[in-house]
Amino acid sequence: MPEIYGDISLPDRNPRDGDLPFVFLNAVGTLDGGAAISGKAGKIGGSADREVMRVLRSQADAVLVGAGTLRAERMSLGSEGRRSPEPLAIIITSTGDVPLENLLDPAPERTVVLLPGSSTAGRAGSISGKARTIPLPPDPSGKIELRTALLALRERLGVSRVLIEGGPKLFGEAISRGLAGELFLTVAPKISMEPQDRFRRIVEPSGAPPGPIRCTLISVHYSEEELFLRYSL
Repeated sequence: MPEIYGDISLPDRNPRDGDLPFVFLNAVGTLDGGAAISGKAGKIGGSADREVMRVLRSQADAVLVGAGTLRAERMSLGSEGRRSPEPLAIIITSTGDVPLENLLDPAPERTVVLLPGSSTAGRAGSISGKARTIPLPPDPSGKIELRTALLALRERLGVSRVLIEGGPKLFGEAISRGLAGELFLTVAPKISMEPQDRFRRIVEPSGAPPGPIRCTLISVHYSEEELFLRYSL
């Protein structure tokens, strides 16, 4: 079987807003729409999903996650040799509390932390030497808006394509605000059976829900009992 997504071609800027990089999302979910099992997305997908994740990372200049996603599990944000140089590992945080020790492939020269300017002084010591920090103006609630982060990645780091890998709230903001162009979704043959108070959906609404978002199916692949769906948003 040909490599899944090995022949894709992605734009180098947001077609709706040329100032921004092109953003695509990669998520894995259970049959009941769960984004995690026992708090970890890594328990959902199998080896085929992990290989697809590496392929998609090789298409990106930067891989972006929220600090909460990195806090939940140890993870790599690299392509494991599929791309040279490896994509930048970007972590966005509203508090400055970033568990960089959870990165499986720590590389200070390619790790970047985006944080509110007000948090920089208090957290610089714990991040210094482990990552580059870019302070950004927060919104009234003290958080960094995703568009602000994406604009900084393009203008300051020359990033043309950004792959977002979570979490669900970051997915929700990217989709509801028209910042994401495509969604790559792996559906694993599992039912999470998570209790309601711990169940996390693949996408969580950001602010006032804009209503249903129409998605157009681009392709379907099947491997090792997992479905790999690609959608245009």
